[in-house]
Amino acid sequence: MYNIFLTNEIQSICIGELFDKNHEIDRLVKKDNCEILNLIDLNIGVRTIGNKFVRILFVSRHKTKKHLVKIILTNGQSVITTTDHVIMRYNDERMLESVSAKHLQIYDYVQIFIGEKEMFGHVGNMTDLGETEDWVYDIEVDDPQHVFYANNILIHNSQFLNIQCITQLFKKKYNLPEKINDWSDEWKL
Repeated sequence: MYNIFLTNEIQSICIGELFDKNHEIDRLVKKDNCEILNLIDLNIGVRTIGNKFVRILFVSRHKTKKHLVKIILTNGQSVITTTDHVIMRYNDERMLESVSAKHLQIYDYVQIFIGEKEMFGHVGNMTDLGETEDWVYDIEVDDPQHVFYANNILIHNSQFLNIQCITQLFKKKYNLPEKINDWSDEWKL
């Protein structure tokens, strides 16, 4: 739903388009209604806090029946996300905190990126777009803060990726036994 800025050409690309362009079978793990695309070896990056780029590890997508919300800032920037996706906002002590999109309020301060500068932005409006039955996307970045700019608004990785999906990826990639109990200690590490 949102655009990210990639390091390979400093271009904006919709996250769904990034998924579709790299949708190779050997990169894809399917689990239930989730698909996770491994991009670790492609060295594709996205802008994060501090105006630096970090590597995208995974792109995930899943179908959901959650509500979407469009967050519109007073400067016109906007991002569409599920109501439970985490946005980074400033609290009363001017410290960044993570909050579900549904808990954002008009005039909340958020971190934005304009030109070559990070600055405050204000939430100007929020529109409930209703329930979706389409794919929703997220990325996992190689950064301890787990944040990135989507449509120039600082958001957090979702908590959607889980160890079971990653385990499936490693089983496929390294031809590991189906049962983890059959893995050697070295494989588990």
